[in-house]
Amino acid sequence: MKVLRPNLGRKTYTLYRDDGLAGGHVDGEWVESGKTEVKFKANIQPAFQGYQLKLLPEGDREKEAIWFSSVDYVYTARSNGVKQLEADYILYNGAVWKVMYTMPYQNLGFHVECLAIKVPESEKERVTGEVYGRK
Repeated sequence: MKVLRPNLGRKTYTLYRDDGLAGGHVDGEWVESGKTEVKFKANIQPAFQGYQLKLLPEGDREKEAIWFSSVDYVYTARSNGVKQLEADYILYNGAVWKVMYTMPYQNLGFHVECLAIKVPESEKERVTGEVYGRK
């Protein structure tokens, strides 16, 4: 049976995923495991709907957030049985976003809907001037 994969207006983005390794000693120093760069396709939009923001923990509801839908797996913080794994971090619009909530769906083919919040250290300068050259 062929699995239906809806396009959903997707574009290719980059995310960074905890590689799941336990880390190790290098020259007598403990070195944490790294992150793996993953390309994935998603449709990303601002998260302005009140019900979307209520899915976030209380302290994160006032932060800038994005909603996205993808047919690729995206992860929140979790454990692999060896160590606690960090959530995926997405590069979008010149900033880094931490995945906070995921909801996988099986209708119309597999897809996952997610909420991510902007990592404060990734703030970029504010753009001033005209939008698209309009006055």
